[in-house]
Amino acid sequence: MTRRVAIFASVSSPQQAAIDKDSLPSQERDGRAWAESVGGDVVAVYRVPGHSRKYIFFPDAEKAMGAYRQLREDAEAQKFDVLWCRARDRLGRTDALISQVEAICANAGASVYSAAMPSQLDDASKASGIYLSAVERAQAQVENEVRVQRHRMGMRARARRGLHPSIWPYGYRAIRDDNGKCLGAEFEPSEIGAVRLITDLYLQGIGYKRIAEAVRAAGYRTRPDARLWWPSKIRKMVGNDLYAGILRYDDLVIESDKFPPAWDGDTYAEVLRERQHRHRGGQRRVLPVSGIVICARCGRRMTADRYDHNREIIYYRCGTRKRRRVTGEDCHANTIKAAVVMQAVELTFSAFTSREEILRNLEDESGKAEALRAELERITAAIADIGERRRRLALLVETGAMLADVYRERDDALVTELDTAATHRSAIASELLHLPDLSEQADAVWEIAQRPPGWLADTDPEQGYATLHAAGLRVLVENSTILRIDFRG
Repeated sequence: MTRRVAIFASVSSPQQAAIDKDSLPSQERDGRAWAESVGGDVVAVYRVPGHSRKYIFFPDAEKAMGAYRQLREDAEAQKFDVLWCRARDRLGRTDALISQVEAICANAGASVYSAAMPSQLDDASKASGIYLSAVERAQAQVENEVRVQRHRMGMRARARRGLHPSIWPYGYRAIRDDNGKCLGAEFEPSEIGAVRLITDLYLQGIGYKRIAEAVRAAGYRTRPDARLWWPSKIRKMVGNDLYAGILRYDDLVIESDKFPPAWDGDTYAEVLRERQHRHRGGQRRVLPVSGIVICARCGRRMTADRYDHNREIIYYRCGTRKRRRVTGEDCHANTIKAAVVMQAVELTFSAFTSREEILRNLEDESGKAEALRAELERITAAIADIGERRRRLALLVETGAMLADVYRERDDALVTELDTAATHRSAIASELLHLPDLSEQADAVWEIAQRPPGWLADTDPEQGYATLHAAGLRVLVENSTILRIDFRG
């Protein structure tokens, strides 16, 4: 009986599939030569002319690449006996996708033959064939990691030479030699005017939206692969130091002479000052207690505001309720005068008569650390259990005992559960890490307790907050009343 052979040929990028490249044709030639050597007939050739193939689920690969759909349909119709490939990484870049291709072939009574791991055709279902398949699937995934590392190393090397590691930004075009190698960049005449206009308007203090409108009105066009002039695009451009001749990649900061800067030294200094001026890093604290007044119901910090008739009296109100029209979340009408909070804080500290008393008080509250450790241990065990459940699911789909669609639905649910648990674990670990040392905290509280009355109102808000924060102070407010003041901040 003559064996019917199907050939699977693929490359990872469109450049590799170009008319002057030989990768796809050479794979097909090798497949036909092998078919002839075993007395087989080539009945189909499936080509993927440029795709990374980093899919986990076969239906996703099938939607993106017609070769996979044709392969499945032919397998279901039992049109071939052997699927030939140069190596299993041609079938996919992930272990899961390769396994599903093999399962589709096996269910149709066909086998997969890899030229990279030659074996007897009848060995596919035997131990030797299973081991060879597992080795190749693992190699395909390792190659993904190696390719990423090589790419990053190549980009770093490019940056070290003073060349932009990615696509040159708006206003520049690459300079290449006869072989296509990038030597540097020069101004793009049709774009550099827009860069200069944006810079001038930015330094005049004009907002991003109005700058975008002005550039659009001036007739400058964005690149075909970019969006229209959006405020976010303007913000990214004025925040890009490459226009000053400075390359940044990971931890590298390089002043390059391979392209002309659009900003000279004086202009760049003005841009830096304007960035600092527009930076929204939060407002300066109104009072020393700003940041330690907490809404006991929602756990959010309460924000300082002046909203009495004369706008002279400072209140704290629930941050959740204040932003409810923006976020859609609500709490309760929780407000309290700042003066009441300041007075209560001073009274709390003045009530302590010794450092030992403070330490005893802190030790009584230190049960939080034990509770956090217990919760961390519980959630860590839960994460390990989720990982084991995912592993068992993967084995089921790999062996063909579970359909890919069912696997995907169950694994997606587990991934969601895993993400939630991992976020919770990170929050607990961070809270544990930032729990203060009781002895140091007692020293901080005792130092404040010895200060004269009225010190809180006279101190600088930033310095006062730093002092209270070191003491771990929290003021919890509910229904416009101080619920309690503790040292668990």
